[in-house]
Amino acid sequence: MTLMDVAHDFAVISILLAIGYFLRMKVKLFQCLFLPASIIGGLVGLIIGPQILGLYSPVHMTYTASISEWSGVLLAVTFACSFLGESMEKITKQAVAATLVGGVAHQAQAVLGMIVAFFFQAVVPIGFGLIPLFALYGGIGWSVPVATIFEEEGYWTNAVPVAITIATIGVVCGIVFGIVMVNIGIRKGLIKHTTASLADLPEEFRTGYIALGKRPSIGSAVSKSSSVDPFTLQLAFVGLVVACALWLRNFLISIDPFWENLPLLSTSLFCSGVFGIIIGRIPALHRFIDRDTIERISNVSLEYLITSAVATTSIEAFVSYLLPIVVISVVVIAATTWVSIFFSKRWCPQDWFASAVAQYGAYMGLLSTGLLLAKVVDPDHKTVAAETVAASCTLGYSYSLPYLLIMPMLVISNPKLVFGISVVLLIVFLIAGEVFRKRARVSN
Repeated sequence: MTLMDVAHDFAVISILLAIGYFLRMKVKLFQCLFLPASIIGGLVGLIIGPQILGLYSPVHMTYTASISEWSGVLLAVTFACSFLGESMEKITKQAVAATLVGGVAHQAQAVLGMIVAFFFQAVVPIGFGLIPLFALYGGIGWSVPVATIFEEEGYWTNAVPVAITIATIGVVCGIVFGIVMVNIGIRKGLIKHTTASLADLPEEFRTGYIALGKRPSIGSAVSKSSSVDPFTLQLAFVGLVVACALWLRNFLISIDPFWENLPLLSTSLFCSGVFGIIIGRIPALHRFIDRDTIERISNVSLEYLITSAVATTSIEAFVSYLLPIVVISVVVIAATTWVSIFFSKRWCPQDWFASAVAQYGAYMGLLSTGLLLAKVVDPDHKTVAAETVAASCTLGYSYSLPYLLIMPMLVISNPKLVFGISVVLLIVFLIAGEVFRKRARVSN
């Protein structure tokens, strides 16, 4: 990889992102599906790239061979931002109940996914069963690193395109089925705060464009530009976390070569957590961190990651695994829908249906989808749906992050152990939810 290779790929992916953004602004279909510009731009790059247009025309979009190395670096940056400057809000009973619902959804996706993978093990490895979990509950930002681990370890050559496909299916189904759920709720009298019309949402929600005079701040300046640019300072803090992650990984490898299999994103996430805890407990350090700017850095990294991954995904791999992808998507999405509705009604009595719809959207790939559905179901903010899904996803890191760090490597060597752990944790969440429900009824 040379700097000119990096410059070429950066320019190409930037063009695709811009194209994706303007297509989102103008094309009604993309607006109705609320597809992110990164996915739209990536699909455009796939169409005009060497795999489709390149078959028929010498003039097509090209990528350097080194673009495949982007994912590791971009994921390290994204994960380094995870806990830097993060603060925990007050935890309510509703938030705990919603977190337990999320735990059941998380484990159900893992268990059912692996069961489907067992049936297709002649075609795909058992680790295929974990892809829907990371693609739906975690989103494309989590499914790609897991798939990348599978590929780098020689476990499954075509994991990334499958992960991208399932994650995209999750985003689309999350919006479409979420709106269907809202309309059913209105007809049954479960929702009284909305007409469930996407057309009633503010225009910026649909087009992605924010007009002059309505544009929010993307962060707060911690430093004066005469000293150092505020954005640069926050980026330097992120770089410090990545540096520590590199040092930690190299130190572990020096102790035992076994740790060469440890991806940088894992140590990056660990270091982010350590820094987050330390900074959160020391106000003198916390004052230098602007969380909004850190999130912007994370999102920039993720946007480029998604666009590049979609644009370079293997069409041949998608066709080869079409049947397993369809079956596992149907099974896991159906289970996620049922879990979100049934257990939200059972464990989250306050605004249960609005919360169920919002949680369903979040567990289908993106927290932003859950918050969008919360906006549709409750445009005047008369329910706790938005707060519930946000708290659930935040507290859900307690079980989803260990899965992300441990299970991808463990499933390669011992898939039966991963399945057993997943079943046990599913039972634990079910029991915990019932215990919490009974205690909540007694206290009320």
